[in-house]
Amino acid sequence: MIKRRLMAGATPSPAPVLICLVLAAFSGPASAQQDPANACGALVGTYVTTVTDTEGVFASRALATFTGDGIMLITDSGQSGLPGIYQPFTSSHGAWTCLGAEDGAIRAAATGLSFLVPGEGLSTSFGRTDYRLTLDPNTGNLSGSVELSFTKDGDLESADPIEAPGPVFETFEIEGRRLVARTEPRES
Repeated sequence: MIKRRLMAGATPSPAPVLICLVLAAFSGPASAQQDPANACGALVGTYVTTVTDTEGVFASRALATFTGDGIMLITDSGQSGLPGIYQPFTSSHGAWTCLGAEDGAIRAAATGLSFLVPGEGLSTSFGRTDYRLTLDPNTGNLSGSVELSFTKDGDLESADPIEAPGPVFETFEIEGRRLVARTEPRES
C-alpha cells in the first residue's frame, strides 16, 4: 500500500514508520542483558562451582553458564544420582535476571528446571532450582544459595514446575569462579 502511494506521487505518512519503531522497541525476547549498560553484564560467562549443603558438606561440582540473553545452563557432577538417596537427573536449563549492582557486587536471580530420570521403581518429575547469586566483578567469584524443589512424583504430564514447583526439599550454598579461556599455551 505504501509502495502504491509512493508510485502515485503521494508523500508517505511518518505514522507507519513511527508505529514500527515503537513496536520494535517493545518487542523481542525478554532479556537479562537487553541494555549493554546493564549492571549484570559482567555475570555473563561460565563458572566452575562447588555446591555444599547448609552445613558446608560437599554435595557436587557444577558448571554454570549465564548467557547475555538471560539463559542459564547447569551441568552437575551429581547428575548420575546416589542409590537410596536421590535418583539421576538431567542438566538444568533456565533463565536468569539482574537484581542490580550494589556496593561493588552484582546480584542476580535464576531458576532452572531439570527432569528426574525414571528407573527401577522410580518415576519421573521436574526438579527446580532457584538461585540467589552475588558476583564480585573484580575477582570473578560467584556465591549464593540454591533452593531445590520437586513437582509431585510421577505426575510429569500435568506437573507445573513454574507455578507449583513443590515445597523446598533442600537448600544448598554455591561458590565458584569464572572460567577464562587460556590465551597462551601451557608449559610442559
